[in-house]
Amino acid sequence: MGKIFMKKKTILINDDEPMITEMLAKEFSRRGFEVIETHTSTEALKRIRTKTPDLVVTDINLPDMKGTELAETLVKENIFVPIIAISGEVKINPENYLFFQKPLSTKKLGNMISDHLGEIADLQLLRNISMLTGVPSDNLGKVMCFYHDKGWGLLRVLNREKPLYVNAADVFPKNKYTQLFKGQVVKFDIKDSDRGPRADAVTLLFDEYTNQLNANGIDATPQKKEKAS
Repeated sequence: MGKIFMKKKTILINDDEPMITEMLAKEFSRRGFEVIETHTSTEALKRIRTKTPDLVVTDINLPDMKGTELAETLVKENIFVPIIAISGEVKINPENYLFFQKPLSTKKLGNMISDHLGEIADLQLLRNISMLTGVPSDNLGKVMCFYHDKGWGLLRVLNREKPLYVNAADVFPKNKYTQLFKGQVVKFDIKDSDRGPRADAVTLLFDEYTNQLNANGIDATPQKKEKAS
């Protein structure tokens, strides 16, 4: 029986101090990760746009663009990647990103990434939804993804037990929902003539989404049109 080769997870390390990137690269490589080192946010953004890594570890205080600005740019461009922010400043603790204080314990950071990369991605999803909607991430809970082969997708997230809907294309690149979202996924392939619980569920889903858009003063006509997909 042949060997099964698992694709290596990739971590991009972005820090203007080469000693920091080299130290982290050595630790992550030892744990089996593929590592990319960059020393400016401009360079990091270029590399991420070319090929999205599984995790970004970035310093906050960089000369060309702060690490928080880099993260916000990724959200605006619908590039979903978990982010760990690092800084030597005690007062900095960005709520939208997992934060580690310098000086770093490379072993502690490596252990957390090795053991909890999936959970880090889940938390980043909630933080990105928080940035898009203005709802505090602490209020957000279970997320489900509803999608159709024709390209539309919705994320349904609990906001203190009440449903909140987000266009999946605002969080993930188009048609990448099932590849990047690791939670509960529901595929709908409903025709106009279909009847039954699944068709009713699609109608209810888009009715709730339309009501949310209308409540926020957004014209919901395009969403009503997509409901028949």
